Amino acid sequence: MKTKKTKLQSPTTSHTARGSLRRLSALAQQLAEQRKYGEAAAAIEQLFASDAPKDEGSAQLLAEARQSYFACQEELARQDRLAAAQVAAELQAETEKLAGFAIRVTFEDDAGGSGVQIAWEQGRDHHLVVCRTEPEELQPYELASALLRIQTETEAYRAGKSRFPTVSRRQTDDLLSLFDPQEAQRLAAEGGLWITLNPHPDDIALEPLRMLLGSTPYMLVDARLRQRYPVLRPAQFLSRSTAFLDGSQAREDSKEIPPTQRLRDRVITAVDGLNGLYLDWLFGGVTDFAARCHDLDGFDLAQKLWQQWQSRFSAMQPGDEFALLDDFAGILSLSGRFGWVKVPFAAADTQKPPRHEATGL
Repeated sequence: MKTKKTKLQSPTTSHTARGSLRRLSALAQQLAEQRKYGEAAAAIEQLFASDAPKDEGSAQLLAEARQSYFACQEELARQDRLAAAQVAAELQAETEKLAGFAIRVTFEDDAGGSGVQIAWEQGRDHHLVVCRTEPEELQPYELASALLRIQTETEAYRAGKSRFPTVSRRQTDDLLSLFDPQEAQRLAAEGGLWITLNPHPDDIALEPLRMLLGSTPYMLVDARLRQRYPVLRPAQFLSRSTAFLDGSQAREDSKEIPPTQRLRDRVITAVDGLNGLYLDWLFGGVTDFAARCHDLDGFDLAQKLWQQWQSRFSAMQPGDEFALLDDFAGILSLSGRFGWVKVPFAAADTQKPPRHEATGL
């Protein structure tokens, strides 16, 4: 029986390939020095897209290229801010027309407050978008991201597939028992007394679920945004990269995970790893975020989540992101740990969903 032989690169081929990386790196540096940041970024993207081996021999060159790429994106975001703001303003008008709801935009200093609140999930007659005050050059991306989220939610609603997650008190208690059985037992024994120096029990229970439920909707939005609005790509890169790195660093700096929370940490690592794999794909391999999770317990689940996303993304229809969340929940053994509230299609004369109460998440 014949076996297929793997073709190895000859030393000459390998040397030539590394030479190509060095030439692209030098070109990118030269263009950046000439303040041609878009061309410099394109050269770096070409560098990472090349077939040249990216191993220990080229590690320093690649690290320097990534650092240079980040600097180019910062310059481009500042240069393109006015054009990006115009795109976001036009997208807001388009989205209000599509959704049939007013959209209110507010700016807050609290970085954790950015995002979108869907009208029918919050029982309002308008969608609310919250953006960070600083950095100003990232505002157009954050606004556009929220607007595209409103569009995908509206498309799902019109397709009869709109729904939003809900968690009952009992489900929250069950999640705490799953993710920290020792804390659940202590609460039961002490009549629900919260020790204020410790994380709130509900946060222990719900953080992994919040991370899961926030995954596919924004994966879909960011893929659409990157395809449709090139002028927003630098701000998108900076916003998503900074958020991932800050979150990753915060978890590395946190105190040691209690043994009773190992399962919880495994789920969090799985979603973090999925996010890293997704961003590495979204940014064409320029980043290497998934490597931060490679050696952590739970990365095997991240790979399964990513494979499921890849298998479904190209054929996704409005509302399929919710079905994909169910798939993800199954992979993470969280099926049945939360519920869905379906938003019925409204009468044709109103074209607006009925109002609902908040979800408890």
